[in-house]
Amino acid sequence: MKIIITESQRNSIIEKLIRMTIPVVDIEFKDMNTISVKNGKTKRYIKTLINITVDPNKVPSRNSRYLSVERKINEEFIKYLNIDTFEIGSPYELLIKPMGTK
Repeated sequence: MKIIITESQRNSIIEKLIRMTIPVVDIEFKDMNTISVKNGKTKRYIKTLINITVDPNKVPSRNSRYLSVERKINEEFIKYLNIDTFEIGSPYELLIKPMGTK
């Protein structure tokens, strides 16, 4: 079964999916112009950067990149939204960072 998601709904659905997957402090979406090269062809497009802030006490990582968490979220994106953030030219990119202290 295919479900059509309007552009106005996408960020809300993505945020809910991330929050169901891992404990999150904050999620921020930022659109940016990007260029990628795939098979010798240059493509210009708008990429949505998803900044995810996590509590390092609730979401441990062996390094500051949180690669295992990225993979877990990416698996959910592929499963439910058919989005692969690791693919070249993907319209989405994940940036997971630990919560800072003041």
